[in-house]
Amino acid sequence: MRTDTSLIKYLAENIGPEAAAAYNRLPLFIMPDDAHEFMSHEKDLLNLGPEVLPYPFDDFLIDFPFGTSALATALKTLSMEPPPRERGRLWVRVRSWDSIFRDGDPATTVDRDQIDCLKTLSPGLFLEGWEEKTNWAGGLPPYPDYSVIGVESRLYRDFKNYLHLYPNDQCRPRAGQARLFGGDGGWCNIARCVYPGTRAHMICHGSEILQSTMCRLVIISLIYLAQGLGGATTRISWTPRNAREEKTERLKPWVSPQRESYIIIDPVHAREYGHPSGEAVSGPGRHASPVPHARRGHPRRLAGNRITWVRPTWVGAREWQHQGRVYKILMNEG
Repeated sequence: MRTDTSLIKYLAENIGPEAAAAYNRLPLFIMPDDAHEFMSHEKDLLNLGPEVLPYPFDDFLIDFPFGTSALATALKTLSMEPPPRERGRLWVRVRSWDSIFRDGDPATTVDRDQIDCLKTLSPGLFLEGWEEKTNWAGGLPPYPDYSVIGVESRLYRDFKNYLHLYPNDQCRPRAGQARLFGGDGGWCNIARCVYPGTRAHMICHGSEILQSTMCRLVIISLIYLAQGLGGATTRISWTPRNAREEKTERLKPWVSPQRESYIIIDPVHAREYGHPSGEAVSGPGRHASPVPHARRGHPRRLAGNRITWVRPTWVGAREWQHQGRVYKILMNEG
């Protein structure tokens, strides 16, 4: 089943079929249901993050089933309480600098000049976040939350370096104020607010809590995937079997399987995805496929309070078919 059904259908009905098609083509990374694994390792993941943040594609979608429920932990880092109410699933489209500076995208509602002004910054990632349960009728908002994070470690480790596009009509530019830092819907950060202590500042404050958490979840997820913390990243691919399925995918993509999606499979649960472990193989000299087992990627503390990553391993078949899908284990051997 698709996990982005409601989002794809919403885009088709409210922005246009081209927008739905753009999102439907994106590689989809589905994070584990439980936020604990992410947030419990947040500090180690950030401290061990590489000098340049890894990202698998120039344009892809991350699905956080737990949504912003991880805020309770994240807000302790921000020293802001209490956390807001449960806001459902969170989908974040992640785009590289090269991707956003190309010609317009049918699913992106931000003005072109607001994208072009980012060219003066160090290379980063452009985020479009959609929350399932908001105050808007129907749940999903009319446009996503836009944020920008740098890919260099000195930038992505600090909340003060994130930039957000606030939907704040009360914030107007001062004479000579750059559109990049606040004013008239410009990119900003509370730490750089030109109207501290005003109502405009407070309106942006609530948005910043949510959008900063979105940024941090994306950063942790990218390091999490690269280090194999929760198990093996597995690609699931699907090809329409006939003209009817092709037509359904074109007209109603939300009811079709994702062309290419990625999940994290703990080897203990591999057989739930049709892995051939333990199947009997007939013939002399043949034996059953080995039961898959792996060592999860995990942080190990060394002398002097140093931390290193133990990379994951996987034993058993790394590619198989099940219920019309092709599963392939992807191991980061670098």
